[in-house]
Parts: sequence; structure tokens; C-alpha cells
Amino acid sequence: PGETFEFTLTGTSVGQSPLEPIPVVIDGTPDSKVVVRDLIPRNTTFNTVTREGVSQALYHTYGTPLHQYTSVAPADPADVDAIAFAYDIMSPTFSFEVSFRVRVNDNAAGDIPNTATTYFSDAGIEDTADSNPVTVTLPGGTTLRARSVPGTVVAPNQRVWLKVGNAVTFPS
Repeated sequence: PGETFEFTLTGTSVGQSPLEPIPVVIDGTPDSKVVVRDLIPRNTTFNTVTREGVSQALYHTYGTPLHQYTSVAPADPADVDAIAFAYDIMSPTFSFEVSFRVRVNDNAAGDIPNTATTYFSDAGIEDTADSNPVTVTLPGGTTLRARSVPGTVVAPNQRVWLKVGNAVTFPS
């Protein structure tokens, strides 16, 4: 409890056509973006964005509609229930790497699971791609441990648009 750790989300567009944006609202203004979104895991509090690359970091707060964001973090990080990274479009072969930190809540116990989701449009229909799940285990002692489950195996002839990865690091 009280420690911080970092989630790093990586992805590569592997389809033959671009991932198109979906409707979103940013700072009260309608827009269209491809959104890589990660719910802040239970037993943690958002801390900071550590790498946004060419994306626009966005903050989602409790009680707001799914794709309504602000471009500035709220004064109280505990108000953030999801972090998002927005792109105008993801062309074929486009890759990204983004990161954010969370703080372990003082009353945290057990496992902290995490999976990111990318929201995009395919031929005008909203679709999603999930990252591999990552779990941080809070042991009885003071050392955090992490484990990652490999991403989903794709069956032959199944359409794949985006491969998304999720990893955890512990700052020294």
C-alpha cells in the first residue's frame, strides 16, 4: 500500500485498412478519435501519465458518459476512473506505446487485475480490441509481484485489427 507502479500499453494496427475514429466529447466539444482506454484498477488511485507519445492523454471521471473526457487531469486524482489515449486514426502498421502510474490504496489487498480496451470504428460500426490481462498481486509483505497472461490466440480467418499489449513495471 502506498507504492506506485506503471502500466504500459503497446499496440500495433495489423489490419489492411485504418482503424477509424468513434464519436467522443473532449472538454465539452464533440470530436472523433480512436481511443485506447484503461479503467483505473480497483484498489488503486490514478497518479500520472508518464508517456503519451503522439496521442492526446484524456481523463475520464466518475459519473460521466463513457466517451466524455477532459484533456486536463482533475485537481483530485481520485476522481479519475479511467485514463485514455486518443488518436485521430490508426493507419495500418501504426504502433503506439503509452504509460501511466497508479498508487496502491492504503486499504488494498489481494489481486489488482487490469485490461485496456481500444475503441474504434470499422465500416461505421464501433468495435473494440482488448489487451492481454495483467494482474498485480499484493502479498502479505511489502513487495508487489506482477504476472501477465498472453494475449488471445486468433483463429484462422478471424479478423484482427489491432494487437494490444499490457505490462507492469515498478519504479525503483
